[in-house]
Amino acid sequence: MKKNLLILISLVVLFSASSCKNDENKKGENDKFHSSEYKFKVSFPGNPSIEKEQEPLEGFFVQTFLYELNDKGYMIVGGRMNDLYVEIFKGEEAALASNIRDATLQELNGTLTKQENKDFKGSPANFYDAEGFFEGVNFNIKGVNLIKGNYIYVLIVFRKDAEVEEKDYKDFINSFEVVQ
Repeated sequence: MKKNLLILISLVVLFSASSCKNDENKKGENDKFHSSEYKFKVSFPGNPSIEKEQEPLEGFFVQTFLYELNDKGYMIVGGRMNDLYVEIFKGEEAALASNIRDATLQELNGTLTKQENKDFKGSPANFYDAEGFFEGVNFNIKGVNLIKGNYIYVLIVFRKDAEVEEKDYKDFINSFEVVQ
């Protein structure tokens, strides 16, 4: 049961990222984008497009925030779980983060080239690099998936036909903060 739920939540988070549209953009202090619903702030290089929030499973909501410019992209997929899901996955946050990564890479025909489970700003996280081919384009990804309380965060920097620049990646993920 728990494994099936892990897979289902992983796929739900992934498919929420498939189509973003422009919506309201909230910039906060120091030009950081702020999502009060998903309780985070981050420095996108510009105003992200925001997908309308979805509830694909009762008590589980997802929303995607994406900024693309030319061959570079910066994305956060936020998942918000009710207390039942939090209790089910208690102690297995790293496994959930890894399963979300694997589902993402499977959908994108991606290959994991590097991965590490470690703490990120006080939460279990999965850091990874990947490469793949999607919709006729080669791409490279650097990502971090983390779980913080009732929230799942998928932070991705990608680049088409080139390596992700380490500075772009570090600037983006280091600007990320969970807020109350």
